Amino acid sequence: MRDRLLSAGAVATVALILFLLAGAIPVPGGNAAIVFQTPAFLAAAAAGAALLLAACFLRRPPLRQIAFALAHGGLVLLMAGAFIDWRGEERIDGVRLPVGMGHAIGKLRDAAGRTVDLGFTLEVTDFSVSFYDPVYSLFRPDASAPGGERFVRKIDSRVPATLRQVPGGALDVADLQDQGHWVPERRLADGWILRKQAEIPRWFEAGVRTTCDGVGRSAGLAVNHPVWVNGWQVLLVSYGGEAMTYVELAFKKSPGRRFVVAGIWCVIAGVFWLCLVLPLARKDRHAVL
Repeated sequence: MRDRLLSAGAVATVALILFLLAGAIPVPGGNAAIVFQTPAFLAAAAAGAALLLAACFLRRPPLRQIAFALAHGGLVLLMAGAFIDWRGEERIDGVRLPVGMGHAIGKLRDAAGRTVDLGFTLEVTDFSVSFYDPVYSLFRPDASAPGGERFVRKIDSRVPATLRQVPGGALDVADLQDQGHWVPERRLADGWILRKQAEIPRWFEAGVRTTCDGVGRSAGLAVNHPVWVNGWQVLLVSYGGEAMTYVELAFKKSPGRRFVVAGIWCVIAGVFWLCLVLPLARKDRHAVL
């Protein structure tokens, strides 16, 4: 029985690896990931999950049995959660909300045009952003060029060496700032110009207020730091407007996420037990003997 399970497990594993490789190869003008929605892949995944579960019930020493069940059962949990999300996940992208205008939303339209009731309301109360130090472009006067100037090279304001290589003598970082703000342009000797390029945001965060079942809550929302409300994950995607007047959000409901997270932790615990705890216990036992 054990040998048959091992053979079947090897076949299912090879099949899944081939599917993963097929889905990772770019297809010109197509979507390679569509392979993960085919009946063949679903059948291979289901067979793999069934074999993992069956392997958990093979008889082993008690401690090894627990560790083995955690590692392999965790994979099944992870696969089940991924399948639940594939069938039942909801996601609404491109939701733009004004900042600090008291505009609260509680219903949205999904990609199919259906109205989705979130079960709560959300408004953006404030927004803040910090930027990396900017990069400046150095232009020299050139009557033959469009606009009468020609790009020469970039000047990194964070690297003092680049500021020493400008016409008219070395610049200091303070020469590119005015009351703590980076100047948009600095004119140099003989008509040369330093012009600030678009700043790259280092961190941006929105303050939001949610109301669910009559209970209000304020929270900070940042990239990779979502807010959870009523089973929905609210993600900060971007922002816009010259004065940062709106933010762009995404709303995601993942019913299988808890199974995926539980499965990951089970796999971590089981593999740690199998690879470290049990071998160390055997070494200690041999040392005593």
